[in-house]
Amino acid sequence: RGTNNSYYLTHLFNKEANRSGALFMDTGCNKDSMKNRNTVIYGHHMAAGSMFANLLEYKQQSYYDAHPTMMLYTPDGNYQIQLFAAFTTGDEYSAVSRLSFSGDSDFMAYVNTCIKKSDFNTGVDVKADDHLITLVTCSYDYDNTRYLVMGRLTPAS
Repeated sequence: RGTNNSYYLTHLFNKEANRSGALFMDTGCNKDSMKNRNTVIYGHHMAAGSMFANLLEYKQQSYYDAHPTMMLYTPDGNYQIQLFAAFTTGDEYSAVSRLSFSGDSDFMAYVNTCIKKSDFNTGVDVKADDHLITLVTCSYDYDNTRYLVMGRLTPAS
């Protein structure tokens, strides 16, 4: 997590300049925990298949069926990510990868909107008190598009 959302597009986690950049958390997120209502993490879609390139596989229901969960390992604890939505979006992606909500009904309306846009169908039941993670990468479907993969965070046992 940097002081802006562009620094780590061209720098590694150790702040060394590198055009591949690093995976990084949105500056609006609390950096000390995964307790954000929605933690947004950005990463490049590298042509060689590294970083977040594999996220675009979630455009296919069959890929989701084979990979419905992910694991997230952090210094503060490990989490299972139960994926519930993935979709392509354009210039408005910053509005789609929201960080704050006016209340539970606003949060659930956001979740339901994302589910309706999703490229795959799931049985994941997101609740108003859940914490989400949104992974964002370039999709190249048309100018300035992003692909978002969203999941519900649960502490791993």
